[in-house]
Amino acid sequence: MRVDSRKAWLPLLPLTTAAVAVAAAAVQFFAATEAELRAPRPGGFPAWGIWGYRVANVSLNLLNYVWFAKIAAKAVEALAPPKKAKARSGKIA
Repeated sequence: MRVDSRKAWLPLLPLTTAAVAVAAAAVQFFAATEAELRAPRPGGFPAWGIWGYRVANVSLNLLNYVWFAKIAAKAVEALAPPKKAKARSGKIA
């Protein structure tokens, strides 16, 4: 089965829309935590907790990126046409 490369990205369109939504949420998260760090509310979340949450957020997002890149590479490998095997010379290594 041959895939038209011009249309191969169409199934990924919902993923790109979701990625934009996630990026917007991340920007909003960092803006909200920055406001809390600049002007802490009485009884608000402590600064160490905010920084811990920020570090965890970035770490988990990086892990998600690495995981997705590996899964995408495996999917491309599985969907790609098989490569022709090299001819064996009959010699035993």
